Amino acid sequence: VFSEESSTEVLVTQDLDKNENQEPEKVSLTNTSGRKPLILIVEDEPEVMNVIVDVIKDDYRIITAQNGREALEMIHRWLPDLIVSDVMMPEMDGIELCKAIRQDFDISHLPIILLTARIEIEDRISGLEAGADSYIPKPFHPRHLKVRIGKLLEMRRKLRENVGESCNSLAAFGQIPDPFLHKIITLIDENLDDQHLMAEFIADKMAISKSSLYAKCKSLTGVSPHELINRRRLEKAALLLVSTRLTVSEIIDQVGFNSRTYFYDLFNRCYGCAPTEYRNKKSV
Repeated sequence: VFSEESSTEVLVTQDLDKNENQEPEKVSLTNTSGRKPLILIVEDEPEVMNVIVDVIKDDYRIITAQNGREALEMIHRWLPDLIVSDVMMPEMDGIELCKAIRQDFDISHLPIILLTARIEIEDRISGLEAGADSYIPKPFHPRHLKVRIGKLLEMRRKLRENVGESCNSLAAFGQIPDPFLHKIITLIDENLDDQHLMAEFIADKMAISKSSLYAKCKSLTGVSPHELINRRRLEKAALLLVSTRLTVSEIIDQVGFNSRTYFYDLFNRCYGCAPTEYRNKKSV
């Protein structure tokens, strides 16, 4: 299905139906194989489509669709790393596509850039309210779009890497317009004092499978739901150490750890010191 053109992998959408029985390899934000990110371009004007493909083809693999309905099918089949979509299109426009993506748990985290000839502020607000990460008015400079794509992908990559390196980075995920991710974190925060809080509880509350929850957390944060719960507990504990006079034992109870030894071990691994030492350092 992929064709080589000037060392560029471009997926020609017209060829999809010829190999319906051949399941393509899916690509996600967690892909570390060294392959170029996969970009879906949704545009019904051939001239605009050609301009976009030409400017990004050396840096990315590309798949294309001519309307939102076709794009949704391709997103589920190929799971691109980022979507660039026109707003005004037949069958399903870019706003409707954006809303459909944000309402689908399996793909709601994908970054979306909307392109439109509409320049009214109300139109831009509509796009952002629908869940777009970025909104670029037409006519646009091709390099502007290329830079925006690169910045969005880099931001997602850094967010994911920072979770593995820092214990105070999860708040940054509020920048991602993924309602399901926000709900996961809210559910954790609202139940931190429950020692029995587990992934099963979150999956049940969201009416999804544990495997879907695991895939979502790993894809965006790089950690499992269990690790995400502990990370939020540690963040809350660190905040309470600095902002209150509660004893360490009282804080352990408030953040839901049932083992003092386990809490001390995790805290030391995360912050590089014991809780009391952390409090003393921050109070200086």
